[in-house]
Amino acid sequence: MNIDVSKVEINKVNAEDIPELIRYRIEYLTEMQGARDVVYLNKLESKMTSFFKKSISEGSFFGLVATIESKI
Repeated sequence: MNIDVSKVEINKVNAEDIPELIRYRIEYLTEMQGARDVVYLNKLESKMTSFFKKSISEGSFFGLVATIESKI
């Protein structure tokens, strides 16, 4: 994959990024721990959503995302 670095933007994570953050974390956990049942994943997603909303708004969570053409 060739990436034109002049099109890459680095931004601080915000509330709009929460769905992608959760998706990436669940994919990572699945890769590391194996597949989980839907009930577990739904609870995990709910708890992560609450965590990210609160911690991002309070400023206690800091993260950066790289985007190309508005896609993470």
